[in-house]
Amino acid sequence: MATKEDYTAVVIGLGALVLLAKWGIGQIPKAAIDKVNIIPESKEFLEGMIQGEPDPIYIPQETVIKGVKTRLSPNPPPEEWWHDFGDLEADRRPPILVERGIDVPTPPVLGIPETTTAQKLGIEVHEIGEAFTPEGLWSGFKRDISFGRWR
Repeated sequence: MATKEDYTAVVIGLGALVLLAKWGIGQIPKAAIDKVNIIPESKEFLEGMIQGEPDPIYIPQETVIKGVKTRLSPNPPPEEWWHDFGDLEADRRPPILVERGIDVPTPPVLGIPETTTAQKLGIEVHEIGEAFTPEGLWSGFKRDISFGRWR
């Protein structure tokens, strides 16, 4: 059965809406309302919230700096190999295909993509949401019962 405390928040909220509708909205200049455009930031926020942390960018190994071709990494694997197998454990990866097959393969140069403030906030919301998935709850429980030693 509902008690008096259950309706208190509803009554306060309705009172605030009435006061805002009567005096608050009319005080904001129309020009200020037209200038506020949150649609681009909302798209970036949702993109960060849905995708989470962006993947590293595979930087092209041959770059031209002041007219001179330079190599960032002597013998990197191709981008397709890195995207397909780069996140697997070393014992599960197929042989590394490189440009010069007999030379020692070197890791590619990866860059971190730029994120806006809205995307960063979306990524943080995404990470908080992942904490409430079954895997996230289980890992949090393991960490709690082991006082932070079990990850």
